[in-house]
Amino acid sequence: MDPIHQFEIKKLFTIARFGGTEIAFTNSALYMLIALGVILLLMIGATGARALVPAGCRASPRCPTSSWRPPCGAAPARRA
Repeated sequence: MDPIHQFEIKKLFTIARFGGTEIAFTNSALYMLIALGVILLLMIGATGARALVPAGCRASPRCPTSSWRPPCGAAPARRA
């Protein structure tokens, strides 16, 4: 067996035929869909509802609903 056989494109099934051209789903397309699925799962998992960094106004000490407090012994921030 030659070493290039691992890169062989194999037709899994035919999707459509247009004239003399055949459109087929191949093992290469299957691996690309699997990779896309893994990437999507990682992206969705990493950007889930439990964000580590607060968004927008919540990160600012000037926000009225912020839970930010100055460290112990520090002077409170002056309001402008």
